[in-house]
Amino acid sequence: MIAGLEILKNMPCSLRHELFYWVREEKSSQSEVDYVEPYNAGILPIEIKAERKGGMKSLWNLMRSKNLVYALRSSLENFGQFDYIDNEAEGATRHVDIIPLYAIAQLPLFFSME
Repeated sequence: MIAGLEILKNMPCSLRHELFYWVREEKSSQSEVDYVEPYNAGILPIEIKAERKGGMKSLWNLMRSKNLVYALRSSLENFGQFDYIDNEAEGATRHVDIIPLYAIAQLPLFFSME
């Protein structure tokens, strides 16, 4: 919730101040991505983790179903990035930038959300 409030608080005043998330509710596979923001005429999924580690199966499900190649992860990790080769999507490359939780308020400086 704190990450969401920081995202809202630091949105440019020209944007509508709303938060969106993604949920897939299937019997055998339930998925949820914490935040989804407008980005470059598309969407930018943002996964928030309380620890340094954690699976991102829901994020991969969203990226695969919407054919997305870029996402953000915010956690206790330092700044970083990594690429993931999605073998379930014919070897598509998915890129994830990592932003520490303490810097989530600066998200508009790192990635233009306008």
